[in-house]
Amino acid sequence: MSDNVPKCPECQDCQNVIRIVYGRPSQSTIDEANKGLIKLGGCCPQPEKWYCKKCQKNVLPRPVLP
Repeated sequence: MSDNVPKCPECQDCQNVIRIVYGRPSQSTIDEANKGLIKLGGCCPQPEKWYCKKCQKNVLPRPVLP
């Protein structure tokens, strides 16, 4: 997983934040989701790219300011 995992705004933890994967999943993607390594987001991409397993909420990363 990337080092750029955002903190959850609810619990302030990044250990339980996983990537949301959009699109039709392959078998290996389904296997990763079943292990809790990623969350399947459906076929239509959304702005949310991360999910907190502890809070069960989507996480929007903070914008990077120049």
